[in-house]
Amino acid sequence: MSKRSHGEGSVRRRGQTWEIAFRPSPGARQVWERVGRECDGVDREFALARLRERLTACGRGEGGQFEGHLFSVTAEEWLRRLQAMGKHSARTIELHTSNLRCHLIPAFGTTYLRQINDEAIEDYWMAKVNFAPGEEGCPPVRGKVAAARTKPLMASLGLRIGEVFALRPSDYLPGSRTLCIRRTLTKVGGRTLISPYAKTDAGERDLRVSESMHRRLMRQRARAERQRVNASGPLLFPNRRGNPVSESNWRNRTWKDALDRAGLPKANPHRLRHTAASEMIARKPFEPTTVIAYRLGHRVETLLKTYAHLFERHRGGVADLGDLYSG
Repeated sequence: MSKRSHGEGSVRRRGQTWEIAFRPSPGARQVWERVGRECDGVDREFALARLRERLTACGRGEGGQFEGHLFSVTAEEWLRRLQAMGKHSARTIELHTSNLRCHLIPAFGTTYLRQINDEAIEDYWMAKVNFAPGEEGCPPVRGKVAAARTKPLMASLGLRIGEVFALRPSDYLPGSRTLCIRRTLTKVGGRTLISPYAKTDAGERDLRVSESMHRRLMRQRARAERQRVNASGPLLFPNRRGNPVSESNWRNRTWKDALDRAGLPKANPHRLRHTAASEMIARKPFEPTTVIAYRLGHRVETLLKTYAHLFERHRGGVADLGDLYSG
């Protein structure tokens, strides 16, 4: 551990992490603040610059609680550190530079880091898919907007597309932060309808969600309550007429259009579900296979057949039934 004093504060490195210490006010107890890791481009000079900002803020009587760092300044500094590290290819540096300067800095450049929250990111995505708010600030959930708002449900929770668009506001229980999956979309005579049953017997499940997902769902519930309701009842993600979204139309038109507007390569939205499954399988400490199968709405046998290559890569395979319950 290396520790160096700087005026009334100090800087130290613990392993690969740089930290600073300062007193928010005269006579106050010294507080330590984590600056960042060396693998992220943080070094002693960066930590000293952060310390000087904190000491300046304390001198203004703000107790170290100032607005923070502008996204543009931090982003450019991060790019410079990334290049100086010399651990990444020129192509990787070029991609990071392009994404920051062409997309993120124009959107968040004059915003302080502490102000960039879930809502700010969602608003950014809405702008990328060229969405204009409707009357009274409560627009209908068009396909392009649903592409943004439904993505976390598929990528984080592993929901099927039909399960997402069959959700009702009452399916989310905010008190226990539980999302109940009970239905899916189906097509009858060319019409998109809501089946009263899940895709499979294993498809009916209750999923606990994170705090950030809870906030997303609550905002969407508020939107859904002010939208048009048809004979099938209120939906969490209806189309403009309050009807179930046509899955095939959504895939072929709005999803692809949203990817194009965001500058992303074409991809099947079902890959988001595979992404969630991959993260669940690879996450340590390993969760029991039965738990992962339940969250995805699979039977254990189906899960092992579909993702055998991931179990082999991350867990060395599943040798016998005993592994199913030990994770």
